[in-house]
Amino acid sequence: MPSLSDQILRPEAKTQVIDGCCDLIEREVASKRGFSGAAVKAGFAVVTRVKPGFIREVVTTLLPEFAASLDPLYETSASEAAGEPVAEVFSTRVTRDRAHTAEVLLGVTDRRISGARPAVQRAYKQLRPNARENVEAAIPGLIATIRPFL
Repeated sequence: MPSLSDQILRPEAKTQVIDGCCDLIEREVASKRGFSGAAVKAGFAVVTRVKPGFIREVVTTLLPEFAASLDPLYETSASEAAGEPVAEVFSTRVTRDRAHTAEVLLGVTDRRISGARPAVQRAYKQLRPNARENVEAAIPGLIATIRPFL
């Protein structure tokens, strides 16, 4: 059976997944409220002003690493599927254990941030303390984005 990475990085899927992830990021940022929401919105504004198109570029660059980070969860889901569709088991697993899934995804950005521009590093440093909560909130949208390709 193909890995999650193989499925969402196929040429016919990859562009749609990238588009969906960029839309998801914009929706998630727009939905943030309160003090932490203001910080997220400010960080997003800084990043998008530093370089227009930056979010798409980052999603395109990091998608293979994000997908690879989710592969073990997908493989475990496949081994436990017992006749159920693997996509359904995987979706249930990552939605049920959002905290772990969020940390798996954030591990990618944590490893990569040291190579980013100083302004991006500063914005990331400000946002990282609340990042898990924000990523957890986005997991249902992420699953909705990638599930059609699994």
